[in-house]
Amino acid sequence: MSSAREGRLPSLMRMPIPLSPMVGRDREVAELRELLFRSDVRLVTLTGPGGVGKTRLALELATQVANRFPGGVAFVLLASTNDPDQILQSIAETLEIPFGSDRSIQETVLTYLRPRRMLLVLDNFEHILDAAPRVSRLLSTSAFLKIVVTSRSVLRIDGEHEFEVPPLALPEDDNLAPDALTSIDAIALFLQQARAVAPDLELADGELGTIAAICRKLDGLPLAIELAAARMRVLSPEELLARLDGGLSILSGGRRDAPARQQTMRATIEWSHDLLTPDEQALLRRLAIFSGDWAIEPAEAICGNGLEFEPFDGIASLVDKSLVRQRRRRNTIRLRLLGTIREFAWEQLQAAGEVEMIRERHLDYFTTMATRAEQELVQADQAEWIELLEMEHDDLREATRYAIESRNVVAATALGAGLWRYWEQRGYLAEGVHLLQAIVSLPEVPDAEHTMTRAIFGLGRLAFVHGEMAEAERVFDICLVRAERLNDEPYIAGSLTQLAHITARRGDFDLAWQRYQRAYEIRRNRDELWAVGVSLHSMGSLARRRGDIDEALRLFTESYELYTRSGHRHGIGQSSVELAETALIVGDLPLARRYIDIAINEAQAIDDR
Repeated sequence: MSSAREGRLPSLMRMPIPLSPMVGRDREVAELRELLFRSDVRLVTLTGPGGVGKTRLALELATQVANRFPGGVAFVLLASTNDPDQILQSIAETLEIPFGSDRSIQETVLTYLRPRRMLLVLDNFEHILDAAPRVSRLLSTSAFLKIVVTSRSVLRIDGEHEFEVPPLALPEDDNLAPDALTSIDAIALFLQQARAVAPDLELADGELGTIAAICRKLDGLPLAIELAAARMRVLSPEELLARLDGGLSILSGGRRDAPARQQTMRATIEWSHDLLTPDEQALLRRLAIFSGDWAIEPAEAICGNGLEFEPFDGIASLVDKSLVRQRRRRNTIRLRLLGTIREFAWEQLQAAGEVEMIRERHLDYFTTMATRAEQELVQADQAEWIELLEMEHDDLREATRYAIESRNVVAATALGAGLWRYWEQRGYLAEGVHLLQAIVSLPEVPDAEHTMTRAIFGLGRLAFVHGEMAEAERVFDICLVRAERLNDEPYIAGSLTQLAHITARRGDFDLAWQRYQRAYEIRRNRDELWAVGVSLHSMGSLARRRGDIDEALRLFTESYELYTRSGHRHGIGQSSVELAETALIVGDLPLARRYIDIAINEAQAIDDR
């Protein structure tokens, strides 16, 4: 068999011919070309979940680099190869290598490949991973051979370079101009496939935004997008988006010439699921409890009970098998399930009868986090806790909703009491008010009297920040009565301070001062520096409104010093603003500049919106 000169297509080019052009992937193809052309790279494994487009990308790559392999390019389909010992037979059949009984199939294949500068693409390797040592043998005895593998799992052999195939690019903003939206890879693929089944497709105003929402809901997964777009023959974009909430059943009816595992999204995921051990299957379905992305620690605590392996090892295995994706967020590794995989895993969780058990463990974990956050958010490390709560926001929200739905008053009030400061600082006022209203409407139980009082206080505080003074006053009156009955001094002082704010706004400075003074005495006797700082800060504001600027400066300065000693960064920022405003009143612009710079730095440090 003769070889073509470099720069021409090889005489041996055994590959399927795609019937439609590939959408996007320019960056991935360029990166793969660069990787494959490196002299030290002999094996590249394209990994990713089912339906992400590994095979299509490998075909495009092989086509573009074929002229660099005069010995030939061959695409070996392994989906129907069930025995690791059959891999060499599949390669021989693809290359049409004649062999007889005088020597083994391994010897025959190695002899054929040894002198050739050739590229082999081994497609769908994940179900015969035990054949990985045979790939090593091919490379170690054929110096000019390069191999590209597509697999949902890494091979874990020497010299392997993994390339994780990402989903298609999604728009960051659905309100982009139409030309900008249609150039986004995921939307371009959807439109290509939709027009294949509905050639006269015309989109009304706003429907491109709906298609963007569809693609985002499908995580940019090409197979899912293709299956969804096929429904455009009978559904509008709005109807399709609504039906996607009904589960995976809408993502079916794929091409009849596609492998059976790719004709529905469920079948694609089942192919990967069936390759897992029973414990890996249990871990995967339990991970469906997480709403957004998540860290290793909660996954281990919530999902790892009763498994024969360490949960960490199980999660690492699911990452290797492309069922769990990872990304770096704020200097930490976060993990997540793609939406379609989570949908499938949730179905499996329901079928296993484990939903209630996992939801309760999820609720316990995040209630414990919120309970600790209540204290930490007024301590020196509050910035780290604000960041942690922000990363866990989706699951904290779901835990709170579940506690309310299940009428778990102890957990619900603990969550509300622990999170209201976070909701205030991050600006989640409407959400916080909605959840706290539901929490304080739950029936009273003896074990939750204190946490219910603190949740009621949080509701009043968010109403106050939101400018709803009448509602805030009503709630703080209730909170003060409860706190006095329970002798809960911190919340007696807190309620008095908030009521004094409202009284001062009405111009009753004497009553406001009395309430501030009483709160100050309680806090001073408890020796809580940050809380005393709150009282001094509040009294300084009232002194300034009365026109006593010197007294205001003294009180704000003392407040600033106490906040600084306690590390209360939110308070440092607030007192700095007051000092800056007071400095402006007396015309001290350098002092005002100094303190406003401090306020900005502190607000940015804890992302206080």
